[in-house]
Amino acid sequence: MNAQEIKEFEQLAYYQQAIKLRKWDDQAKIVGKAIPAIEALYLRHSRGYY
Repeated sequence: MNAQEIKEFEQLAYYQQAIKLRKWDDQAKIVGKAIPAIEALYLRHSRGYY
């Protein structure tokens, strides 16, 4: 983000929550772990398999 984008982002009412969510998401990643393609996950979800 450039300086202007940061300034605009910080004007959002939920920007602090967005930063927390981003940090949690980054911490949940396992480097090098293979994951199914998004299409496979979609099919699993649409068929009711969680």
